[in-house]
Amino acid sequence: MTYRIAGIDVHKRMLAVVIADVAVEGEYQFERRRVGTSPSELCRLADWLVAQQVDEVVMESTAQYWRPVWATLEQRWRPKRLQESAGARSGQLHLAQAQSNRGAAGRKKDFPDAERLVKRLVAQELKLSFVPDVEQRLWRTIMRRKHQLTRNRVQFQNRLECLLEEAHIKLSSLVSDLLGKSARYMLQAVAEGDQSRDNSGTSGPSVTCHKHLASWVGVCPGEEESAGVNYSHRSPKGNRQMKGLLNQASNAAVKTKGSIFEFIYRRLVVRLGHAQAIGAIAHRLCRLIWMILHQAIRYEERGPAVSRSTTERRAAKMIRELRRLGYRIEPVECKAESSV
Repeated sequence: MTYRIAGIDVHKRMLAVVIADVAVEGEYQFERRRVGTSPSELCRLADWLVAQQVDEVVMESTAQYWRPVWATLEQRWRPKRLQESAGARSGQLHLAQAQSNRGAAGRKKDFPDAERLVKRLVAQELKLSFVPDVEQRLWRTIMRRKHQLTRNRVQFQNRLECLLEEAHIKLSSLVSDLLGKSARYMLQAVAEGDQSRDNSGTSGPSVTCHKHLASWVGVCPGEEESAGVNYSHRSPKGNRQMKGLLNQASNAAVKTKGSIFEFIYRRLVVRLGHAQAIGAIAHRLCRLIWMILHQAIRYEERGPAVSRSTTERRAAKMIRELRRLGYRIEPVECKAESSV
């Protein structure tokens, strides 16, 4: 039985596509085709892959040029038959990281790169990237764009304040928002050379477990193991947007009086410092989020219970120390006096 895999080397204006039957023994016989990247040519590529009875497709993640190719194949390409022997792999699209498909220096060519994709996919030597479904990609694009616009606004406000400070204009001392209505009114007056307005204007993945989620976000410890000891103190890069949100949530959580996160932070900050303690809180929050979403559990604050148990353990330890020194201690329960 044949099992055909297509490899696609992605470029801005063209695609180098190869197809080979990987079920044969010996060298693979590749069929090559050069395809354009216009929408009509991508549709013809999908139809051609269906006609060639391709079971799997692997492409290289070149900049952003892989996105229209992926979207077209995701919508139009389906293998004519799903082979049960291949398990869940048959009928899948794969996105390989470009670093894992790098060839020898001075030997980079389009079709050999596509053939190398097929060979390394069969040998399981490629690092494959997780690509969420269409709805998740859409929401991710919207949230990333919103986050980037917010960052651009803050950067512009910082550059504006630096420029005003260099010009000895202390506008930030008069207004809370340099991009607000009053501040823009004053800036317009300054630009027009009118100094009289200044004072008049002074009056807002398909993730299987919480460990995989923490690794994907980048809030888990790194791996640098030697002789059974992990010497790494750096977390992986992960998803910068999610990691930033979790760090913000962690900083807010540790400031909540009486919460479990406050007690954990106080216990860890002495030994690890603020940055690593916040990282540990972010890891715990990531695990908690996964459990709430996937196990449908309800969050219950354990801070007061932990506080009481900590107080009881501390009192029992102090009583043992005093008794060891020869004092006779009898704990007495204090009852609240009734108000008269």
